Amino acid sequence: MQKIDPDRREFFGWSFKVLGAVGLMGILYPITRFLGGDIDVESHAGIEPARGANARKPPVAGDGNSVEIDAGTVPEGAGMILTMGSVPVILVRNGNRWRAFNATCTHLGCLVKWDQAGQRFVCPCHGGLYNSDGKVTAGPPPAALAEHRVTLAGNTIRISRA
Repeated sequence: MQKIDPDRREFFGWSFKVLGAVGLMGILYPITRFLGGDIDVESHAGIEPARGANARKPPVAGDGNSVEIDAGTVPEGAGMILTMGSVPVILVRNGNRWRAFNATCTHLGCLVKWDQAGQRFVCPCHGGLYNSDGKVTAGPPPAALAEHRVTLAGNTIRISRA
């Protein structure tokens, strides 16, 4: 029987430890990216992030069941994410027509974005697509986005739970 050289045994021991650590990092990194951190969802969806005047958070008022916003803060054809209590809501303006939907993807809860050029909602996490009515058109989402009630009084838009 052949004896194994101590240097060789040490080399193999360290090699397996390094390979194990690399393999463990390969498993833990995607899990931590999925569970934690802010991901730049605009760049993942191929949608230009808001810049300049559109990058400001709009002044809003409301309680957990409704939210109010000045109509002038949402440009024509654009979408804006607001919070109604702890629920993210996306408000979309097309001319004088205002619609609001729950901004949480029905697949795994990522935040959807409004694609102004395509007139649709895009989920950057797994490629889910919703049409302008909030209905699923592609990808893994199992259900449509929930729509909220929108009322316009003067220059104030009020979004309330449907």
